[in-house]
Amino acid sequence: MRLNGQTSNQSMFKNYLTIAVRSILRNKLFSFINIVGLALSMSIGMIVIMLVVDQMSYDRYNTDAERIYRINHEQLDNSNPINRMATSPPGVARELVDEYAGIESMTRLRRGFGNDWLPIGDNENIPIGGFFADPSALEFFQYELEYGNPETALSEPRKVVLTRKAADKLFEKENPIGEFIKVGELGDFEVSGVIADTDNKSHIRFEALASMSSLKQLVADSLINSDETVFWDRWSNWNYIKLNEGVDKRKIEGHLASINVKHFADDEDTNIKFYLQGLLEINPGPLLGNQIGPGMPMFMVYFLGVLTILIIISACFNYTTLSVARAMSRAREVGVRKASGALKWQVFSQFLSEAIIVALFSLLLAIALLPVLAPAFQELKFAQMLYWDLSLNNTVVLIFVAFALIVGIVAGIFPSLFMSGVRPITVLRGSSSMKLLSRIGLRKTLLVSQFVLSLFLIISTRLIQNQVTMMTEADYGFNAENIINVKLYNTSYDQFKQAVSNKAGIESVSGASHIPGIGHEMSFEVFLEEQAEPFALSYFAVDREYIDQMQLTLLHGSNFPATANRDQEQFIILNESAASTLGFEPISDALGESIMTSDSVNLQILGIVKDYNHMAMVTEISPLGLRLAPDLYSAAQVRHTGDPENARASIEAAWKQVNPDLKIAYEDLKVEIREFYDFMFSDLVSITTFISFLAIFIACMGLLGMAVYTAQTRAREVSIRKVLGAGFNDVVYALSKGYALILGISILIALPLTYFVNNLWLETLAYHVNMGVGTVLFGVGIILVLGGLTIFSQTIKAATANTVDPLRGE
Repeated sequence: MRLNGQTSNQSMFKNYLTIAVRSILRNKLFSFINIVGLALSMSIGMIVIMLVVDQMSYDRYNTDAERIYRINHEQLDNSNPINRMATSPPGVARELVDEYAGIESMTRLRRGFGNDWLPIGDNENIPIGGFFADPSALEFFQYELEYGNPETALSEPRKVVLTRKAADKLFEKENPIGEFIKVGELGDFEVSGVIADTDNKSHIRFEALASMSSLKQLVADSLINSDETVFWDRWSNWNYIKLNEGVDKRKIEGHLASINVKHFADDEDTNIKFYLQGLLEINPGPLLGNQIGPGMPMFMVYFLGVLTILIIISACFNYTTLSVARAMSRAREVGVRKASGALKWQVFSQFLSEAIIVALFSLLLAIALLPVLAPAFQELKFAQMLYWDLSLNNTVVLIFVAFALIVGIVAGIFPSLFMSGVRPITVLRGSSSMKLLSRIGLRKTLLVSQFVLSLFLIISTRLIQNQVTMMTEADYGFNAENIINVKLYNTSYDQFKQAVSNKAGIESVSGASHIPGIGHEMSFEVFLEEQAEPFALSYFAVDREYIDQMQLTLLHGSNFPATANRDQEQFIILNESAASTLGFEPISDALGESIMTSDSVNLQILGIVKDYNHMAMVTEISPLGLRLAPDLYSAAQVRHTGDPENARASIEAAWKQVNPDLKIAYEDLKVEIREFYDFMFSDLVSITTFISFLAIFIACMGLLGMAVYTAQTRAREVSIRKVLGAGFNDVVYALSKGYALILGISILIALPLTYFVNNLWLETLAYHVNMGVGTVLFGVGIILVLGGLTIFSQTIKAATANTVDPLRGE
């Protein structure tokens, strides 16, 4: 009996499969539209799946990952977090281990050794990037050494452990143990270990780890500003702890609260809170400041996931729309099957299996498209920074199959319910009652939804492009034309300025600590003598040529005097916002007044410059001070006469005079500003542009299928109209007016929706574009042109078809 049941089930499944394949082959155009639409959308979904699987693999190799936590801190404003950082004071972890129970081990990393992980901050003259690390770091993070002893490799000062790639980059020999590397001003470090190459992924990105015990001498030599014991430095250190088995992290956070009270309760200016973040919650995870390496924020996963779901839903709409439209042609089939004894669930299973088979065919096509689409995604700047590994493995393949099954069920659920609900007696008596079903508003609703989504994405993409263009071409309040930004590293600014000033094609030279307009600055606490509350003031370190060089507008007062003592700072120049924030009204009253810094230095306010965008144009202009502080210059900004080639040759010649052993790094200032915005926004533009194209393509394919179906089902009506004297235009109008109405309704719904949603993010920016008439016409024009071509391609074909053939059987 059991055998007969199994045989029956196998026979039924084989029957479903046979009918499904025949239906797909019999309706080639509709099947093509469904399979291609689903395949394109699924290929994007599969890339997102591979991306998420790749990012979720970070730190999973660590067998103790479930017990490892990072100590983060957040700044509070009335108990509300306003700024969350991945760093914390280095003394916190040590005190936690020494004075409290429940912690098995700890380790710490500190920035300042070599380059940071961000390409923007790389020093081309320092060949590696890394951190200072406790001796326990190698065992804690389970780094396997190819050469060296993990227990002693980082135990002595001026020792360094390299990755295998870094060792190959720096040395020709296989085993570089005992060799020395020079790391900028920090001096020489002896190689004591080489970390073996593995496929393990970690949220910590480095090429070298130097011994933490090196800090003591470096602090004494004023090369590093804090050691491993301080509590005031909350920005340079990452603390990790491993809990004992069964210890609740909330208990440890209670200990952290006690440490916070002990060290910061008497500090009125410091209102912070320490908390633990699990190792497996770091990447992907919340967006934090001072991350130790590049990671994908969780909101990026959500963003990509939502876009993918929208595209897949659009493709599923196509399947539903065309399936419901074809209900008339298959209704008699369903009626006969039910009259022959088929149950409702069997009919439902039949049509659902067809949808799943279509989805599986789409999966095969989507997999074939991956080698084309994946490299394009990996070219994104964000992907290169995160080292996306979009590769297939067993886990990914299993997820793909499950993904295809889900897509098939979503696409086929409504058509299956619809067809399984058909009454056989109604169908077999005649199709008059079924005609109502062919006119239901579901198909039109789905088409409208697709074009609403398409228009929304097109206009949104255009707005993002306009926003980026506006930010890169805006008037920042300074003149970046014909300026080349030369990174100084440890080269003397005065010597370079003297060498380059006399070269051909050079107009002027100024020193600066930061590039204006891209969001970098420094800050210090200042206060007026009569004020008790300190004020955090952002500043740029500049020289007296800076204001003229950048063509800033000096509203009141004067520039730094040529005789100003550069060794002992005396003056400061404020922008309008700083003067107003300090309480001067009118702002000219600030001239001659003094402000005191946190280290008790009095600075006389010498001048007031007009506000300019020293920060990125996503924020309002903030208070700023210009300080005459040569020790903080990171770049020499060279203005030339307009011939960049001659200017570059002069700059290189001057550099060779001053520092021939150091590699020069320079870039056009406007290019650096543009590259910053490209880095921040170009990936978003690329992704939304591609998704927009995909959405309109899928929507037009669905519209094409419906137009073809309409032309086929109304062929007899068209012939009768033509016999009764209807002209070409009359027929085209009769067939296309319904679809033109769909496009019109889509536009009317999409425009207010698009305006509302885009205003939500635009209004968070200090300077933003508006959804003007040009942007609206651009999006509407694309919809009308592509939708119109799709419709008219079929209506014109129907209007010019042979009149006799459809009426031959009458």
